[in-house]
Amino acid sequence: MRGALVVLHRWFGLFIAGFLFIAGLTGAVIAWDHELDEWVNPQLFRAASGTVNSTLAPLELAQRAEAADPRLRISFVPLTLEPGHTAMLGVAPRIDPATGAPYQLGFNQLAMDPATGEVQGQRQWGRISLSRENLLPFLYKLHYTMHIPKGWGIEWGYG
Repeated sequence: MRGALVVLHRWFGLFIAGFLFIAGLTGAVIAWDHELDEWVNPQLFRAASGTVNSTLAPLELAQRAEAADPRLRISFVPLTLEPGHTAMLGVAPRIDPATGAPYQLGFNQLAMDPATGEVQGQRQWGRISLSRENLLPFLYKLHYTMHIPKGWGIEWGYG
């Protein structure tokens, strides 16, 4: 019995060590997630117009985004905008009346130039991908959920 418990303890310890290594490494990186994300993805964070003074209100940007693409609805709007930066809006799909299912957008964030209202970029935050646009959101989600999928209506990765 003692031998079996030693083997079980060893493997359980190795599993936990791997988990703690990943959590520690990703935690150290995501301490600067916004700054690193902006450095890696300037096309998503720096306004193309470069305008600092004349910007549209965040709710006006949301209305323009919904008018430009009726398949989406805005789910997040920043309350303040950083000068020279884009407005990063969260989006969710609307329900397709023909099928009764949500539209497939392929993205859940829009980067809009606050001076012109033009969409500068889009990405699927949290997608399992090491592409430049998704690297920091991937690491952030890996840190908090280990990308453990939802099952039976339960978010297993969240503590």
